[in-house]
Amino acid sequence: MPVQFRIEAPRAASLVLAQAVLIYREAQHNATHAYASIHRVDLSGDRPVILAGKPMSPRAARRLARELAQQAPASASYLDGRLLYAGDTLRVWWHPAGVRHIAVRCAELGERGEVVPHPALVFAASAKGWWVWACKDNIRPTPETPLCRAPYFNVSDLGVICQGSTVVPTGEASHCIDAWTDAFFGSFFSHPNGTRTVRHKHGAYAFWKGLLDAPPARFPSRALIAMDRTLGDMVALLGDDHG
Repeated sequence: MPVQFRIEAPRAASLVLAQAVLIYREAQHNATHAYASIHRVDLSGDRPVILAGKPMSPRAARRLARELAQQAPASASYLDGRLLYAGDTLRVWWHPAGVRHIAVRCAELGERGEVVPHPALVFAASAKGWWVWACKDNIRPTPETPLCRAPYFNVSDLGVICQGSTVVPTGEASHCIDAWTDAFFGSFFSHPNGTRTVRHKHGAYAFWKGLLDAPPARFPSRALIAMDRTLGDMVALLGDDHG
């Protein structure tokens, strides 16, 4: 039976038939492998004719997926209100400000752990890596929210987390954001990464010694160092694996 469908172009007469993609799947039930070929289309006659094709490369498949995704509306579905962004593989979520245990292990502070206050944090995870940033305000971030450097050892100026011996959770981050957050706080923090971890006249070790010795009711937001980047800037910088 003939099938009719409609394509809505972003502007009048902006789309022309350019190529055809044929997808082949294994005949077995629940098969997981697929093969695609890409074909030129002959438009010289009354009806388009699909010509001989060639295998679609992974690079071409990713490029096509990106182009199609640009036309799709953004998803309005969140797991529990903490998932901020879900791209092809990049997941970004936030952890509200609060108190929780942290452990350090270094010559300057020894090996110790305490329950201390933490600022609101934004985490990101993808096949490229794992990041964390801080926010001065304890409200759900938006793309316009200014980010601060996370005030922790083992984190670079841009927020890259040095995994060390941390056991990183398996599976898609959006389905286990608590496990990823727990993995971050469950490791030992041992050394500053980058140029400056916190704003403190005696440096990061003195700051954390004071926080561990006498935890205040709230994390001192004045110690956070602004990155001059917003959440939207960082998502664009990470590129959602589109690079």
